[in-house]
Amino acid sequence: MKTSLKTRIADLLNQNNTSEIDSICAELHEEQSNLIAHLDKLTEFGLREYVFKRHSQIDALGKSLYRFKQLSENGLSKEAYQEAQNISRLLSEFAGTVVYKWVAEPNACDRCRSMNGMTYYSLDDIPEKPHPNCKCRLEANTQSASQTFYVNASVYEDKTQETKEEINKMKIEIEKLDQKAQENLKEVEKQEKLIKEIENKIDVNTLPPEEKRQFDEAKSGIKTINRENNILTQEIKKIKSNFKILEDFFNKDMISIVNLNIIIYNIWKKIITSKEFLDKIISKFKKQMPLSVILWEISSSKFNNINSEIKNNITKINNIEDLQNLALKQKITTKVKQQYMANDTKGIIFDEDSIYAQAISNSKEIKNFIKSNKHNFLPNAKLPDDSIAFGILNPDLFNAFHRVDIVDIYIDVELNFNAKIIDTYDFNKKDFNPFVILARIQQLHGNIENYYIVINIKIPMYKWILF
Repeated sequence: MKTSLKTRIADLLNQNNTSEIDSICAELHEEQSNLIAHLDKLTEFGLREYVFKRHSQIDALGKSLYRFKQLSENGLSKEAYQEAQNISRLLSEFAGTVVYKWVAEPNACDRCRSMNGMTYYSLDDIPEKPHPNCKCRLEANTQSASQTFYVNASVYEDKTQETKEEINKMKIEIEKLDQKAQENLKEVEKQEKLIKEIENKIDVNTLPPEEKRQFDEAKSGIKTINRENNILTQEIKKIKSNFKILEDFFNKDMISIVNLNIIIYNIWKKIITSKEFLDKIISKFKKQMPLSVILWEISSSKFNNINSEIKNNITKINNIEDLQNLALKQKITTKVKQQYMANDTKGIIFDEDSIYAQAISNSKEIKNFIKSNKHNFLPNAKLPDDSIAFGILNPDLFNAFHRVDIVDIYIDVELNFNAKIIDTYDFNKKDFNPFVILARIQQLHGNIENYYIVINIKIPMYKWILF
């Protein structure tokens, strides 16, 4: 083993760091293979026993490094420290650069005596014996083998109290999720009851077309929300069941701290903070809520997954400074700082032909906004900036945006209604929507990317005049 490799291992142990363990184990395996490849030559020089001893030592070190990696990455600090001490002992015993020294017998030939004392640092450099019946031998010495290594114990502190605190934090988050899901289910039940009462009192098919359409949209929205809550409730039940087992183990001390930490690691990493967990739930609503899911996929993939439905109608912005519109640049800079305390972020601009522009242009909320401002609609008229909140009866826009800013509102010479919708894709800590809570956990762990959204909308006069 080269001295540099020995130093790298010692550095990893003193940092409780596993980042290079796999590559180091690969190098150790390569040294073992090299020893076996030169076994016949080394046997001739009397080093057969040395080869197998060295092979066994490297094997022990490799296995110990692998155990250290598994223990450390599973949060088992105490056990990782014990394994680190074992590795340091192995390093102190034999790790170092191996030097092979040629030793000639006193009565050796002139050629062999001329090679006496020569040293070789690589097995490939050792020459073959110069003649038959040569009695020369090799001595294998390990430089720096007696060096003592000490492991920094401070980086392997007991995490038991932190573990308890993490359990309590996770339990509070789960209770919030469960409480909100139950509240949503009750609200949906009320809405379903109201819809049934309406259907019992009147023949819905006799309603005017616009009212019939609104009623059908409301009914469809309630079904989607109900389906969403049922899926989330089932997932929460699974998590709570795991946590009940976890708490019982911890409080009754039925298992060792080793197994406890493994359970915590699996629950925390694979369920609560696993982006795949939330991706799996959200993907179930791709048909019912495509607008919401597409925005999540952009954030979840960190801009590596841009849906084909929007590719031709967007402009990606890497820096706010790249925006050409100075007023828009200032508004977005202010909003980004207010929402998540950032000075810069990526963004997406949707043009007026995008599915987002069309969905907002046809929404009840934008229609109501236009109705309340129609009296100001004159050629070249400009309206003050405002905001719009999409209601729960339009679950796709509600989940995608909820509340947005509507800015740069003006009526052009052809009496088209023009505006920009601005929103930031982030998850507010004041929002207790179950999905927002789950997504915020991903946000805090850096698993998703926040960004801003600008949607250009343009509604021709012949459309808005009918609103």
